[in-house]
Amino acid sequence: REFFQTGIEAIGDVSPYLDADVIMTGWDYLLNLGIKPDEMIIIVNSIGDSEDRNSYLEVLKEYLKKYENDLCGDCKTRLEINPLRVFDCKVKGCQEIIKEAPCVFDHISDENRKHFDTVLDSLSSFGVNFKLEKGLVRGLDYYTHTVFEVYPTGEEEASQGALLGGGRYDGLFSTLSEGKLDFPAVGFASGVERVASAVDWDKEDTDAINKLDVYIAVLGEGVMSKAFEISRKLQQWGISADIDYRGGKLKTQFKRSEARNARSVMIIGEDELNAGIIKFKPSVDTEIELQLDVFEGENPPEELIDF
Repeated sequence: REFFQTGIEAIGDVSPYLDADVIMTGWDYLLNLGIKPDEMIIIVNSIGDSEDRNSYLEVLKEYLKKYENDLCGDCKTRLEINPLRVFDCKVKGCQEIIKEAPCVFDHISDENRKHFDTVLDSLSSFGVNFKLEKGLVRGLDYYTHTVFEVYPTGEEEASQGALLGGGRYDGLFSTLSEGKLDFPAVGFASGVERVASAVDWDKEDTDAINKLDVYIAVLGEGVMSKAFEISRKLQQWGISADIDYRGGKLKTQFKRSEARNARSVMIIGEDELNAGIIKFKPSVDTEIELQLDVFEGENPPEELIDF
């Protein structure tokens, strides 16, 4: 098969908030093309890390061996080479066997479950249409932790395939470099033709946001949840925003904002949150204190409108 695809890659950070950010970027991408929230659904799962996967594969193999004679020819080969690919099979008999197969989600560690819980909590906070699908996996060995797909909700449309799919692949760089490089990453790919067929082209086109309006600098891991919430609110207001998930010294984060050509910087730290404010720098020489409660409204405050 040959097809065009578009997607994003976020490289260099292990934060579960980045997982949620990537998922929500995919959701917004489809929304901006005119697909309504009730016309699509996110299905999401966690496959844990490599240790979780290895222990799960032994359990899965043991289960599938009992039905080896009932598997199609391709799945018999998959059983020996990569059992996870059995979940991709469209043969009816194999699908019936898969329905009762043990789930990788039930074999991930408590630490990795905590990572995934943060992803789910973040998605829940924005009221998007999603569900946990324990049978969702990725057949490639470098995938880890969060995996997801977005489907149209209509039965006929959903049968034609996902609008986009992706996940975290912390093992990819190590695999490609034979262990010389080790960078965490998360992203998604979207089939252009598949999405084009789901879009109502009679609707008025929307303008894409091509610039970064606000770079959010964070001081302390404890403020990340609030930073993520504020970044999503800004995006809902039509203000492009990105979070510095790596954190570090404020001076370092300012340099990163300059590298991104950000028009402004918001500073979110524990001291600011305790005081109920956010520091907003629309320019190098100007700093404004915004009250936290302005981010609870339907419309942006005047300071951001003027900006």
